Amino acid sequence: MPINKNLSKKPILVQQWNDSDLWYKQDDKFKSPIAKINLKIYTNDCMYGHSPEGRVFAEIWNSIIHENLREFYYMGKMASQETYITIYNNNLNFEWFGYNDTLSFFVQEAIN
Repeated sequence: MPINKNLSKKPILVQQWNDSDLWYKQDDKFKSPIAKINLKIYTNDCMYGHSPEGRVFAEIWNSIIHENLREFYYMGKMASQETYITIYNNNLNFEWFGYNDTLSFFVQEAIN
């Protein structure tokens, strides 16, 4: 794809759905096909975000997820794929970064 300076100034909104947005920004500085995927899950299951017990449940769940996927995350890290799970007051935020040719596989394997 030829470099278009207008596409590399700032991200542009490509498409918007009720629950998500798709943005694009051309990389003409590093010339590497990097992608970022964010997923937010808003929940109040188990009183998450509303009680100390719910917060403890979320922290334990996060620890179990990280332990269960530890080897997978290590292999991803060796291929320059990164995953972050952040627990906020009313949502869980999942972030994936990496080369876009394999990122979709990495995300699918992480959430399956």
